[in-house]
Amino acid sequence: MGGKDVEHGYKRKGSTIHLITDGKGQPLGVEITSAKGNERDQVGKLIRKVEFLLAENEVIFLEADKGYDSKKVRCALLLEGIYPLIPYRGSRSSISGWIKRSRWKVERAISWIKRGYRRVATRWERLTDAYAGIVNLALCYFWARKIVG
Repeated sequence: MGGKDVEHGYKRKGSTIHLITDGKGQPLGVEITSAKGNERDQVGKLIRKVEFLLAENEVIFLEADKGYDSKKVRCALLLEGIYPLIPYRGSRSSISGWIKRSRWKVERAISWIKRGYRRVATRWERLTDAYAGIVNLALCYFWARKIVG
């Protein structure tokens, strides 16, 4: 495993899949970065991918893990009218626990994709664009099965 955007990250060498889902945990958009990449930089890209789905005058919450925590991200989301539910780094408060308990839908969606498509779970592609294409194809299959039944 090697190639573009494959680096040593927190646990091992690889890439990170940044996934945005709806309230039911159904995947809507994806970004691929190296495992060492800054997660906070991906929030804007993911929001732009799904902004056509956002309705006017609707309250929108964005749940994310601690890797996305920064004052800059929180302010940018609030300016867009999106309320961030992101636990603070180093925080052990009950509010952070409540936010963590509601994130299982996103984790489940990532698990569905990786469990259902071996090529997503193990990255063999050297080019990031090729790997992103495989991940997007997996999302297409997910939605095709959801629509057709």
